[in-house]
Amino acid sequence: MRVLVTGGSGFIGRHVCDELRRRGATPLVFDRRAPPAGPDALDFIEGDVLDAARVAKAMEAADAVIHLASLLSVEATERRPRDTLDVALLGTRNVVTAARPGQRVVLASTSEVYGDASVVPTPESCPPSPKSVYGVAKLACEAYVRTAPSFTVLRYFSVYGPGQAPSFVIPRFARQALAGEPLTVYGDGAQVRAFTHVEDAARGTVAALLEPKAEARTYNIGNPAEPTTMEDLAHRIVSAAGSASRIVCVPFSQSDRSAEREIYRRIPSIHAATRDLQYEPSLNLDEGIASVIAALRNGGEE
Repeated sequence: MRVLVTGGSGFIGRHVCDELRRRGATPLVFDRRAPPAGPDALDFIEGDVLDAARVAKAMEAADAVIHLASLLSVEATERRPRDTLDVALLGTRNVVTAARPGQRVVLASTSEVYGDASVVPTPESCPPSPKSVYGVAKLACEAYVRTAPSFTVLRYFSVYGPGQAPSFVIPRFARQALAGEPLTVYGDGAQVRAFTHVEDAARGTVAALLEPKAEARTYNIGNPAEPTTMEDLAHRIVSAAGSASRIVCVPFSQSDRSAEREIYRRIPSIHAATRDLQYEPSLNLDEGIASVIAALRNGGEE
């Protein structure tokens, strides 16, 4: 089975490609930049998801598509709302338009579509109410992908791990702790997140692709076992790093998101993914934090 992975050179994409190979599938990376070189170099097509002809040509060689390509990070999506919408909506349109009957499209969406969910832990049936440009864009992509001949939607919850961009909270805290700098927590630090290690997210993604009953379904991919406040997360990272860093709360005016757009409780229900995909997160938060710190000590990547 050949699987086109848009955004396959990115943080989640690299792990998804590894998982595809572990499950006996052949990943075909479609990205604007090549994946990291190595002895097991992946098949690679250089291209942009905004190039409809290039996307269609790449999809001819694949049996299925995992569509990950997106503009990421709160800072980037808030600062570049038009680009966020263009990459999400036009990229998804190009993938869906090129999809053939029987060619499953797995769309990477986000827990941002729920906004401040009315039910926590949040099931897939909870009405969406996005507060960010990124959440709005992904919700629109979810609606559009339903026109594909075959599709599955995955809503990721706070994915982290080695090699993630430093603007995300866990690598940011880890870098600050290793440098002996203060860890900057936005607001009062009471925001709650349930973090998902990227290896678990990759396993859930590939399981959704390979499971026939996942067709035309939406699944949360997350880890509800250890919800934690941002303040507690900072303390755990300082401890894991053996650091003497202080933890400092700063106003949202210094952050990449306003207080009005902040989401204060984000915890998934994964009942559907466990039932249909046999998805069970295997890495706890302390193990995941240790993996990030070890990678940074070894040069910043995996």
